[in-house]
Amino acid sequence: MTNKNNLLDFNNFMNEILNEPARANEAYQKFHNYSSLNQWHAMAAMEKLEPINTYKRWQEMGRQVKKGAKAIALCMPIIVDVKDENGDKTGEKKQFFVFKNNWFKLSDTEGAEYTEVNTPPAFNLNKMLLALNIKTKDFEMINGNCQGYAIPTENTIAINPLAVDKFKTTIHEVAHCLLHSNEAVQMMHGDNLPKSIKEFEAESTAYLVKVSLGVFDGLEYSRDYIKSWLEGQKHELKEINFKRVLVAVNKILNAGTK
Repeated sequence: MTNKNNLLDFNNFMNEILNEPARANEAYQKFHNYSSLNQWHAMAAMEKLEPINTYKRWQEMGRQVKKGAKAIALCMPIIVDVKDENGDKTGEKKQFFVFKNNWFKLSDTEGAEYTEVNTPPAFNLNKMLLALNIKTKDFEMINGNCQGYAIPTENTIAINPLAVDKFKTTIHEVAHCLLHSNEAVQMMHGDNLPKSIKEFEAESTAYLVKVSLGVFDGLEYSRDYIKSWLEGQKHELKEINFKRVLVAVNKILNAGTK
C-alpha cells in the first residue's frame, strides 16, 4: 500500500479499506490522536497495528528503540509565511506536506512495561454539526428516492426522514458542504469539479467516517459505488481527490469528538 518513498498509494489504500473495514476502525482506535492522513500512513506501515511514538517519547517512557529498527514516516506540519500581493509577510500558517521517519512501533522498543490507554472519545453527530457550523433544514424534495441534499453555499443540509441510513447520509451531505462550496472547489482545482467526482469524494468521506467509528452496517452501497470508481474510472481520479477526502474525514471526526 506504500511506494518506495513510504507514501500512500491512494488507490490501493482505498481498496484495502473497502476489503478490510475493521482494520480502518482499529487504526482509528489506536491512532485517533493523529490526523487521518497519518492514521492511514501508520496503518500502511504495519502488518499488525500497535502503538507508535517518536524516539524521544519512547525514551521519556523508559523504553529504548532497538538497534536497526526501521522508522515509520508520518506527515509533519511546517510553518510557512503568508504574504500579500506585494510579497510582504502578513502572517503564518501550517502546511502538512513534509514526511519524516521519526516514529517507531512498540515492538521496536524494549524497557519499562508499557500499558496502552488510548480510547478515542465518543462521537456526537449534533456536536459535529455545531462545531462545523452546518445548519439543517426541512427536507423539501418531492423525489422520495433522494436520501438527502446539501446547499454548500449556505452550509446547509437536509435529510430525508425516510432515509435508509440517516447517519451516513448526514456525513455525505456534510462532506459536500466542506468540500464543494464554490470557494473550496476553486481554491483546490481552479475550476468546477464534475458532479460524479464530487459524489465520489462525499461517499468516500462518509464510508471512512463510518468504518473509523466502527459503524459497519449498511456499507454495501458505499463499497460498491467507490469500487466502481476505483476499478472503472481511475483516469478521472487524482491524488488531490483522495487527500481532500482525508481532510474532510479528519475535520468531521475531530468536530464530533472534541
